[in-house]
Amino acid sequence: MKLKLILTALFLTIANPVAAAPAKDTELVQGEVIMLTSLAGDYTTIGQPEQAIQLLEEALALNQRITAPCQKLEFLADVAGHYAFAGQETESSALFAQARAILEVTKNGGCGIEPSSSGWNDPETWIAGAVVGHLQAGRNDIALRIARSFGESSLEEILEILSLSYTGPGLVEILSELTEHYRRTGQDDKINPSPQAPSPQEQAQKKQKKLHRCFVPEEADTLSSIRQIIDALDQQQLSQILQICEGVELTEQMPEVPVQTFKALEQTVLAAQGIADPVERIPTIIAVANIYAQLQEETEANQLLNQALSELQIVTDFMRGDSAESSSLSIADWRPILEAYVQAGQTERAIQLANELSGWDRASALGTIAQNHASQGQYQQAMETARMIESPHINTVLHSIARHSASQGQYQQAIETVLMIEALEFENKASILYNIIQQAIEAEELDWAMQTIQSINWTRQATHSINQELESAQDRSLLYRNKLLLAIARQYSESRQFDRALEVVEKMDGDVIGNIRRVKALAAIARQYAEVGQPGEATRLLKQAVDIARSISPL
Repeated sequence: MKLKLILTALFLTIANPVAAAPAKDTELVQGEVIMLTSLAGDYTTIGQPEQAIQLLEEALALNQRITAPCQKLEFLADVAGHYAFAGQETESSALFAQARAILEVTKNGGCGIEPSSSGWNDPETWIAGAVVGHLQAGRNDIALRIARSFGESSLEEILEILSLSYTGPGLVEILSELTEHYRRTGQDDKINPSPQAPSPQEQAQKKQKKLHRCFVPEEADTLSSIRQIIDALDQQQLSQILQICEGVELTEQMPEVPVQTFKALEQTVLAAQGIADPVERIPTIIAVANIYAQLQEETEANQLLNQALSELQIVTDFMRGDSAESSSLSIADWRPILEAYVQAGQTERAIQLANELSGWDRASALGTIAQNHASQGQYQQAMETARMIESPHINTVLHSIARHSASQGQYQQAIETVLMIEALEFENKASILYNIIQQAIEAEELDWAMQTIQSINWTRQATHSINQELESAQDRSLLYRNKLLLAIARQYSESRQFDRALEVVEKMDGDVIGNIRRVKALAAIARQYAEVGQPGEATRLLKQAVDIARSISPL
């Protein structure tokens, strides 16, 4: 049952399978129905329930053309909630009764979705979809009313699906309702599981936290080094080191590193050097060198790295023999020490080692160095190293550099880097551009985002990959522009910059996908107008949105 819930929750987070298909008349009708129903909620929100009821009746008439049982189930549950929101209890109850009848049929027979194991074959997934729509609109009471209208068994499954997959507004209310359901049905063990002894993994995590506090400042990224030390040392050695670290919590604000930290590191070095197996000893020495590098103790870091390098060369020669073919080095052996040399500021040494490799191994090694530079905000050094890499290997490295630039707020730099990419094995290049601009919008860099969206030829920037043919990638790229414009319009409207928001709406495409985004944007702006006491403007924009929604399907 738990596995089923997890799979169902996963399906709930992706697009409706019907919506992913090419737009046929039935899908267009469904799109129009969804838009009209959503706009009905907006009319009720601004105090015009009569208009809301008119749209709901219109949506119900159109819905007669949709025959898929679980799509109808989701729609009826959603509309029943809208009628309740508009104060129409009789109509709401009648629609919930129709929805329950469909649930009874589909509970055993499924939704007719292939494959039969699909999460979309579970009718509760579709009801959860109706609940999500009202949660996202801030109608938590209506969302819970929908969930409660299908009996305790379905309620539990709906709430558990949402607890696993939903992270938006109203989640606290969902979890509270689930807890209350468990109490009501005598499942207190699901609320307060019996205490258990810490698992080996939990014990390791506790040690990891303690060592991290002792060895590195709060923001330092050395978790992999800490894990290597914990995994390699025996429990007695580890206990001695943890005892030295007792009470130490290293922070960026400390004027100097505590004496206990250095004593613990010295003990760790002795323990690492005493490991008999070189396969464990070498990476552990490198891990300690990384920590010294983080503390800017370059002399100690370089001494340990030189020791590790010397041992690695001996081991490599021994394991691979003396023939020219078998003695070539592998990136799997050398990546940790390359990263460590970069961390210790020895970039030239790292590049020298990388150039001793050949083919893909050399490209991967140089990529490791470039990515380390990028992660430290050293863009020029990252690009200089990347340019030493031949195509097609350079494309993956450029992608990584762009990701780091975006995470550091260097959005233009990130975009320019992505535009250098020819193609990627597993990703559409247009989707990377979309993600960068989305980050900028979240950071309220709206003017820059607007200019950048319009400067990109989205179809031309689409690239094929193993997961996606070029034609499909180009089709997908057309969605990104309008989705980003919708996000900007919402941001402008929330900051009461209504003229700017409406200018963005005018930039949206006039096709089906563009019109759906346009409807959502106009509704969002209308809600903000209503909040500031301008119901006339709100009504005008909602009327525009309704006219566009009615044009989505050919009916």
